[in-house]
Amino acid sequence: MIDKLRHAADEGVEIDLIVRGICCYHPQTKLQEKNIKVVSIIDRFLEHTRIYHFHNDGVSKVYLASADWMTRNLSRRIEVAFPILKESAKALLLAELDAQLHDNKKGRYVACKKENQFIEGDETIGSQEKMFELVSKYNF
Repeated sequence: MIDKLRHAADEGVEIDLIVRGICCYHPQTKLQEKNIKVVSIIDRFLEHTRIYHFHNDGVSKVYLASADWMTRNLSRRIEVAFPILKESAKALLLAELDAQLHDNKKGRYVACKKENQFIEGDETIGSQEKMFELVSKYNF
């Protein structure tokens, strides 16, 4: 999967990865370094959202999955991924991704030389608090 991400980045695809802990990806080219951004968030709650968002030529597709992209999950287990078709559900999931990508309370950009940098922003954004705020509008 890492090789596929590298190939896509070399072809100009911009990729945002949100990881909690271990990240085995390391850029091998300048294009990969430019096009793949890795964000890590370690906060109060252990979460693995497993939201996949693909956007191409104005078409946005969102999927949820039972597994992350670790080899053991892709090669030795039966997992499921499914598309989100309801626009309101898609909007909620995209809001969560946006909050995670801009989390400047606990989020940091992962650099390959262990020079991780905290995410900066004018307004403090904690993605976990933001998610509580978003889902509190719904009666689940």
